Amino acid sequence: MIASVHIKGFQSHVDSQLNLSPGLTVLTGPTDSGKTALIRAIRWIAFNEPAGENFINQATGEAIVTITLSDGTDIIKGRRKGGRTVYRLVPAIGIPQHFEQADVPLEVTAALGITRQTFGDFETALNFAFQLDAPFLISEPPSAGAKVLGKIAGTEIVDQALKSVAKDTYGARQDKLLADKQIEQKTEELKEYDGVDQLKEQVEACELLLEKFEQLRARHETLSMLERQKERSDEQLSKLEAELQRYASLPAAEQNLQDVETGAQRLQLLSDLAQRYERLEISVSQYGQELTLYVGLEQAAEQVLILDQLLGKAATLIECEDRYLRIIENIKNATAVLTITKDLDVATGSLADVEQGMQRLNDLRLLAGQHQAHTVTIAARQKLLDALQGIAQADPLLAGLDEQRSKLDRLRELQAIYRIKNNTLEDAGRKAAAAVTAVASQERIIQDLWAEVDICPLCNRAIEKGEKIRGH
Repeated sequence: MIASVHIKGFQSHVDSQLNLSPGLTVLTGPTDSGKTALIRAIRWIAFNEPAGENFINQATGEAIVTITLSDGTDIIKGRRKGGRTVYRLVPAIGIPQHFEQADVPLEVTAALGITRQTFGDFETALNFAFQLDAPFLISEPPSAGAKVLGKIAGTEIVDQALKSVAKDTYGARQDKLLADKQIEQKTEELKEYDGVDQLKEQVEACELLLEKFEQLRARHETLSMLERQKERSDEQLSKLEAELQRYASLPAAEQNLQDVETGAQRLQLLSDLAQRYERLEISVSQYGQELTLYVGLEQAAEQVLILDQLLGKAATLIECEDRYLRIIENIKNATAVLTITKDLDVATGSLADVEQGMQRLNDLRLLAGQHQAHTVTIAARQKLLDALQGIAQADPLLAGLDEQRSKLDRLRELQAIYRIKNNTLEDAGRKAAAAVTAVASQERIIQDLWAEVDICPLCNRAIEKGEKIRGH
């Protein structure tokens, strides 16, 4: 229930506060004092009517209407000129809600409790009436009252079902009438096609004739094509016969090919010999270069003899060394004796002999080192001599080098001639094989074509089975 209404800037109300009494509240006053504007302000919040912004007071430039309900809830709606419509719902207990939209929010409608209801085609608000509206249902036609009462009593569904059935029945009758008219029209149109069955038989007969004609035409085209192919085949056969005559000397060419193959084998043998000769020539040149390193080989042999003599002397020196060691031992013993006997003359003579033995031992060691170095050199030279043992066999090969070179040149010329003839022969063989293949292919084609044709297109005579082309 609405407890109070506060209006600011709405039509003539600049700032008005109206507190409603419980039950019935009657507004009295002179004309244009703002009684209707109060109802319009409540209607503006409940239904967003009137729309636009003509109701805004020019002095304030803003319209704000606040409705306070009996439970303490405030419903506020405001609008500035050229601005948006704003709703605020402030419940007594809870969180305030803010809306910026032209349509009435559902939350505001639910809180205010003023809604429009529909009864068939009749729409009204049961708890809100505008100024000068007639009393509820009294001014409405009986059908509207029946709809309202039917909705209250729960018979509205039956009324809607009867209405729907009546509508469907009317539509079905109209469809039946339209279908009857169409049937009559189609019956009249079918009278024009009474002779269609006869025409169908004639069309089928024409189709059979056309099919036979197409078969005959296709057969005629096939025979024409076969005739053209036979003419082309005859031309190709004549060309191939002329080509075969060109290759009549093919057996002689085969004999020449065998001769050329034999010559090629010989050429390969000579080529191998030439390669071996070149390798021997390279080896001989290398051996010649190495022989220059052994020019002083005889002097080296003499040095070897000298070294053998030195080795003998070295053996003698080794024996002398052993004797020297024994002498040293004796000297030690003699020294010990001399210290006792004080015989200095005998000791002096023994020392002189020892010094001479040491000098000879050093000389022999030097000769032994030289002997070892010469032994290494002689071993390396001996390996080279072993590698050159067969050098004497290269003399006959060197003597026939010029002759082999001349033979190699002639063989190279023969090889070039052989390659040219071999290429010519291979080309001729390929052409002959292609010609034979083409002749066989054409013969097969002609045989297949004649096998498919029952009547000769040249003499119009029936071709017997198995009859040959040339015999016909």
